[in-house]
Amino acid sequence: MKIVCVQGSSGSGKSYLNNKFNKLKNFVSYDSDDVSSACFFEEYDGSKETKTFWKKVDKRCEKVWKGLYDDAMSKNKDVFIICGTQSLPSFITEQDVLWCWIKITDYPLAYKRRINRDFEKVCENRKKIHKYIKNETHHNIMTIVNHGLMINTEFPIYSRWLEIERYLISLKKEVNKKLGREHWKIKTTDELYDMITNL
Repeated sequence: MKIVCVQGSSGSGKSYLNNKFNKLKNFVSYDSDDVSSACFFEEYDGSKETKTFWKKVDKRCEKVWKGLYDDAMSKNKDVFIICGTQSLPSFITEQDVLWCWIKITDYPLAYKRRINRDFEKVCENRKKIHKYIKNETHHNIMTIVNHGLMINTEFPIYSRWLEIERYLISLKKEVNKKLGREHWKIKTTDELYDMITNL
């Protein structure tokens, strides 16, 4: 079974690709935000966050990813895809992985998608957020919102968002240059979809 990791900036189209891949018969794709969020809440007990807490979350994530991977293997899936930039399990990263980064061609549109998606998530989780503000300690509120609900609470202005996006792309290109090969496949969503579906 081939392993593919699709990464990219917020608003680049990771969720879009994840949904498309899951419509294919012999493919299975997961949004890393969903897995990380579920593991966060399974470990969260209301205590102030500590290094021990995050170790428990990481350990649970490893276990969940292993279960998802083993399930895909048992069902004879051809391709196992992880879409997202959350921490990946070591047993995945230690294997032969096809690393992909979504290349953005329409930056203003991607930025609008990012901002729109974040505000939608705030609205969808409004009642939960109010509950956390009312019942949780001031230490934990933003941790829950950012790492539990996976809502970006920092809405960057366009110029800053663009600066970060271009910096990340330069890092991927630098890795390719140092390795002397195309370690990161930097392509648009449509190009990545065509490439991955033809593996």
